This record gives sequence, C-alpha cells and structure tokens, in this order.
Amino acid sequence: DEGEEAVSRPEAFRPGIVHRLDKGTTGVLLIARKYEAHRKLVEQFSSRSIEKIYLAICSADPGRYRNSTRRSSYQGADFTQALPRLALDTIIDEPIGRHPIVRTRMAVLPSDEMESRGGRPALSIFRTLRTIGSDGRGLTLVLVRLHTGRTHQIRVHAKHCGAGLLGDDLYGNPDINKRTKTIATRPMLHALKMVVDHPSEKRPVVDHP
Repeated sequence: DEGEEAVSRPEAFRPGIVHRLDKGTTGVLLIARKYEAHRKLVEQFSSRSIEKIYLAICSADPGRYRNSTRRSSYQGADFTQALPRLALDTIIDEPIGRHPIVRTRMAVLPSDEMESRGGRPALSIFRTLRTIGSDGRGLTLVLVRLHTGRTHQIRVHAKHCGAGLLGDDLYGNPDINKRTKTIATRPMLHALKMVVDHPSEKRPVVDHP
C-alpha cells in the first residue's frame, strides 16, 4: 500500500520494481523489464488508474467504525462488479500524515492539520467477508480496495476505525497480537489483485497469486 509514493521519486524511473509493499506483506508485486514499460506503469500509479485489492485479517470488524460511510457500492468504482456482493462496504476517507510524536508511524490527521503536518487525502474501501462473533469485535476477514496509495494506508485506516491488522506490531491491537503471536508473526495483509493496462498492448492485465 505504498505504491503511489514509492514510484513518485525521480530516481525510481528505471527498469525493475514499480512499487513496493510494506515489510511482511505478501502477494502481487509489479516489475517492469524495460524503461518505457516502467515509465508507463508509474504514470498509471500516479493517475490512480490501477485497481489494487488486498486481503487482510483485522482485530475487529471495520464496519463498526461510526464515522464511516456504509453503502452497497461506491460511486465511480467497479468494486462490486469485480467481487461478489457479500456485505456493505465501509468507506474510510481520512487524510494521512506523519505521526506527531512517533516519527516512524503514520496517522489519520484532523483536516486543519493536514498542511502543517504534510498530510494527504487517503481513501480506502473495506468489505467485511467474515467475522468471528456477533458484535463485530472478533477477528474479521476483509477485502480492501485502495483509491490512493499513502504510506501504511490500509494499516493506518484499520487502526483508526478500531480494527488494527492482526500481527501488526506498529498499528495493531497489542493484547490480541500477544495472544496470537505464534500464528500471526507479521501483519496479516496480502496484495490479492492488481489490474493494470499493459504498457505496450493497451489491454487490461490482471495479476493475482
């Protein structure tokens, strides 16, 4: 979930890794073999035209987030066309910037602090697939679609709505992580699917492991 920022640096314009994943995240990684292909893929990241879908295990149901907008589909997105309609979507539209105290962390920022703390708009759509327990407080399997690519975006938005990723030492629930440390040795986040336009053939390419 760092792709957009990772490819925006001038020195990133070279054949090879087009974007990056957080440490411990598994799944799809986009690699270009030629300079021109790399340049075109970088442009797609910058224009947010690449479809990015992740699978995650949260410490609670993100749908419990009281300030989120919940609806069965999101205007302008084909999320419900690409995936089965299993539950209402939870839209987290909260800006992200550097944590004011812990500089290695990111955090959701109040709108009036965005400029002073280098915050940027961030939009994630969480879809609950299955949760343990009836009150939404148990471990929950979710699909996440990113419309922006801020550093640690999924992890920060999950923490903000009280559903930190299982195994995430930086943003997760410490008590739950302690109880599950033998089975969740990393953040439970997987880059499930990525849809890009082929750099030379002008056709959609779907990658998913």
